[in-house]
Amino acid sequence: MIKVIHENYPAFYNMLIAVTALGNNSSPEFDKDAGKIIEFIGKAFFLEEDVIKYCKKMILDELVTISVREDINAFVNSHDYDSEPEEIDSLLTMKCDAINVVESLGNVKNVNLNPDWFNYSHYKPYYPLVRYRQLCLAASTGNPIANKVTAIMCYLGIGVEKKDVDSAIYRLKQCLMWGDMSSIYFLKLINATVNNPKEEKVFSELLTLIKYFEDGRTVLPKEAKKGLSEQTLELFAIVSSIKQDIVINFEKIYIDYSFAEVMLSDEVDYYTKLGYINKYQQQEWKEATNSSDDPHKKIGFKLGE
Repeated sequence: MIKVIHENYPAFYNMLIAVTALGNNSSPEFDKDAGKIIEFIGKAFFLEEDVIKYCKKMILDELVTISVREDINAFVNSHDYDSEPEEIDSLLTMKCDAINVVESLGNVKNVNLNPDWFNYSHYKPYYPLVRYRQLCLAASTGNPIANKVTAIMCYLGIGVEKKDVDSAIYRLKQCLMWGDMSSIYFLKLINATVNNPKEEKVFSELLTLIKYFEDGRTVLPKEAKKGLSEQTLELFAIVSSIKQDIVINFEKIYIDYSFAEVMLSDEVDYYTKLGYINKYQQQEWKEATNSSDDPHKKIGFKLGE
């Protein structure tokens, strides 16, 4: 059955990262919320129910043996590289990676961010309302992982007074603008759930182009364009160009929220957006989010207002 997890690595890794970001201290409340996240991600990636249940069992029952940094050290030190690894070793290694990723959320200098929130050298009591706020502050630095997990929590109603679908969708679109492919799956499912067929169709079509995203293509071959809407084709060009020309080329790992805002604006036309991408370093796009030449300009709003 572990082979099934390997075959569905993107889904399982997203589950593992999200649950690890939620916390490292098992409790009935934690397991309940973590289970919701696992089920949501599994559904988004079109996994069968029995596969989702198996993923949940592995993450919440088996992989909890690695929860703090001491567990990672013990696992690494006990590993015999001369012998055949056990099947579960690959998953335990993923869990070690997930803890390293979550701990990196606190490696940003921010007056409002306490690195200890994501320090897994010891167990953290799980308080969903507190954890949501901590992840929000981590997301505010532009961290795409924190932003994505926060979006999922918003949608599922974890750590918030009530579900916030609009916030979840917008956060996931910010992640998508920075080249996060899993956000396409989540946006497709959420729009289907809230009965938004137009948006669901766009993200369904975008899923058929995942291969080209992964290949690093910014221009689609003719055969790949057949039957796709203009909106989907434009979105592919924007996202793939940002991913290759900005995120990868300039090593801009953290989301530039101001730039993402311009890319998501309905008031900026497609070709203007491409121009902003091509001249990203010149920062011409900043006039679209914080106009300095005309306060009555059609596109001239300030962030946070």
